Amino acid sequence: KLLQEITDKGPLDHLPVLLDVFTIPRTSGQSHICLAMDVYGQDVASFRRSAPQKALPVFTVKVIIKQVLRGVAGLHRQGIVHTGA
Repeated sequence: KLLQEITDKGPLDHLPVLLDVFTIPRTSGQSHICLAMDVYGQDVASFRRSAPQKALPVFTVKVIIKQVLRGVAGLHRQGIVHTGA
């Protein structure tokens, strides 16, 4: 519901856009919910493991943090509060 709300309000930089939602029935009775979004790239942990020293350069870490903060700021502008509980 939250991703749909973000998408309905218009695309924001550094936030995923929900392209489609569908369910796949399971024999256990519960459906598997699938969220279709654009492919962005590898996760930070995989990116770090691929680095020569197994650590990311400070510049790269700053870029990642800046993008995350821009995404959170975009959520706040839409009235959506993000917590790390």
